[in-house]
Amino acid sequence: MKNKSSQPINRRKFIGGVTSAAFAFTIVPRHVLGGAFIAPAIN
Repeated sequence: MKNKSSQPINRRKFIGGVTSAAFAFTIVPRHVLGGAFIAPAIN
């Protein structure tokens, strides 16, 4: 069921979107992704 009113995304736009999403994911601080980092205790 293809929708004729929407144009298919081309490869250049797709790669650009994936690249920008991956770059945005890498600059998110660690505490936002997985909570605060607690260093292991040194005995």
